[in-house]
Amino acid sequence: MRRTLILVSAVFLLSRSAAGEQPAESVTLKVTQDSTSYMLTVPVSRLVMTIPKGELQVQRGATSGAGNSPRYFYFEDQSTPRLIISGWFESADGFTNIDSFWRKETAAWKHQGLPKPRDVSFENVGTWTAVLYDMSAAGATSTNVRAHWVQAGTWIDIHLSLTGQETPSVLRQKLRSVLQSIKVAEKPQ
Repeated sequence: MRRTLILVSAVFLLSRSAAGEQPAESVTLKVTQDSTSYMLTVPVSRLVMTIPKGELQVQRGATSGAGNSPRYFYFEDQSTPRLIISGWFESADGFTNIDSFWRKETAAWKHQGLPKPRDVSFENVGTWTAVLYDMSAAGATSTNVRAHWVQAGTWIDIHLSLTGQETPSVLRQKLRSVLQSIKVAEKPQ
């Protein structure tokens, strides 16, 4: 009987989401803040990610596509160079490895007619697994990091980008520093 009740509840929640209703709070990203940091978590996840505030402001994300996920986040510092930090909390089942992720990501870009990334490199930045790359930007350099953290059944996929006049190597070093300042920890039991 209990198993049937759980199954019926799960089907109900999925049907509500499919019908365009609000997703369950247990799978919706929660962002809190104090004077120095943003803390991000999803109630069903055992992880909390802390991003130093600096000049970052919470932004309204995309309203369609992957940005429409209830676990999507988007922060922006509009000073120069312009910093954007966005991403998702997802189930760890969705991530196999960085190579597979990157192949799928760039195949989707190609299908959408997006430019090919330049100077791609794979590395570990602190405890994050990351791919760094540059994209064409009008009159500027756009340097990007896609980084991944998998722990306790949760996959955090984070995208950092800096767009400015500095060289790609300078922007990459700044992005590495920003990424290393972002902390992930398990919630206290």
